[in-house]
Amino acid sequence: MDAAPTTRLAPSPTGGLHLGNARTFVANWALARQRGGKVLMRIEDVAPTSTTSTWDDDVLGVLRWLGLDWDGPPLIQSAELPPHQEALNTLAARGLVFQCSRTRKELVLVTAPQEGDFEARYAPELRPPQPWPTDPKTAPKGQNWRVKTEPGVVSFSDEFAGNQYFDPHRDVGDFILWTKRGQPSYQLACVIDDYRTGVNMVFRGDDLLSSTARQIVLAKLLGLPLPKWWHVPLVLDEKGDRLAKRNRSIRLTELRDAGVDQGAVLRLLAKWCGHEAPQHIKNIQDFLAGFSIERMPREPVRCTKQDLEQLHER
Repeated sequence: MDAAPTTRLAPSPTGGLHLGNARTFVANWALARQRGGKVLMRIEDVAPTSTTSTWDDDVLGVLRWLGLDWDGPPLIQSAELPPHQEALNTLAARGLVFQCSRTRKELVLVTAPQEGDFEARYAPELRPPQPWPTDPKTAPKGQNWRVKTEPGVVSFSDEFAGNQYFDPHRDVGDFILWTKRGQPSYQLACVIDDYRTGVNMVFRGDDLLSSTARQIVLAKLLGLPLPKWWHVPLVLDEKGDRLAKRNRSIRLTELRDAGVDQGAVLRLLAKWCGHEAPQHIKNIQDFLAGFSIERMPREPVRCTKQDLEQLHER
């Protein structure tokens, strides 16, 4: 892409950010700033499971505390829904989406059991009979809208994770595009907001690699350009589980309010990013000066008890 590098920090206000979130945001910010790019802030609050009423402090406040900045005011996703609605209307007019009243529990009952955490697949035989509604304004309310997927592999080259191959039709089937709450799904909102704000650098955890394939499907259906992606491994706890916001000991607000120095947090994040001299970092500019995407670990890193103890050392 020939446009100037533009990325976004896109936190979800479902609780205070934790150290794993911070590592991704700081590395994202540093990569964009090193390339002379813009950094946008986007609060992804569409259809959240639970939204904190203090996200301006839990999210923006702690990121400023770490020293991050961004260009322009934050975009509050739920406050700017017309572009997402327009995309739904476009796909509906082309007969590519349909309404679905099935609950997640109902889908699980008709899906072959799988072990572990999974998303129940919506198979083609579950689609309602045609013709499908082509005008969402006159269609029944209170139902999800799903996009019709086609068999086939979606491939893309990730700038960090390398070549990727997914088949959304096989893996999740017809995924949700618009929720019964009258809001876009994460997949649609992400595609539309990246496009309309000029985002061409997407930096996030590799747990979202499969989501990227779905977003490519939507972007191609809508005729939108694709950004470049950097998907990096997550930070795990000592048991090997991904960090969770419910763990208060790793939440940034808890650390800040306990008097932990932001320099100590940045030094830990730098160590997890493979920084050349994490022990010498005092502020975000020090982090920026020695950050290199080539040194980012290719495997998940562990947040240890010793890591957390060192944060509180004076």
